Amino acid sequence: MIGKTLQLILEEKGTNVNELAKKIDVSPQTLYSIIKRDNMKADIDVLLKICVELGVNMERFYGDYYETYFCRNEKTDPDGILEKYYALDESDRAEVRGFIQCKMTDEKYQQKKQSLA
Repeated sequence: MIGKTLQLILEEKGTNVNELAKKIDVSPQTLYSIIKRDNMKADIDVLLKICVELGVNMERFYGDYYETYFCRNEKTDPDGILEKYYALDESDRAEVRGFIQCKMTDEKYQQKKQSLA
């Protein structure tokens, strides 16, 4: 859930709610509320500010949600690729993202993309 994840990240980064609130220009009460509610709902603008300031991917907050509701769905992931991705640890996920970014800039991919357009 978002609240527990936020609390954990704050501890990992050695910061606290008041410092983060000041840096992202929201009230500390807003962040305390997110932590206390600890559900899957948060204002997207606030969550994006949190991610940017703390240097984390939005996936960090929603990984469990995606895995449970999106990845294990044959309509959205018929080959189980997303489920396999979310089974990786963060280091391996970063490697996969790097590979994909590399492939997206690959000349062969760009040519194929242009020929389909």
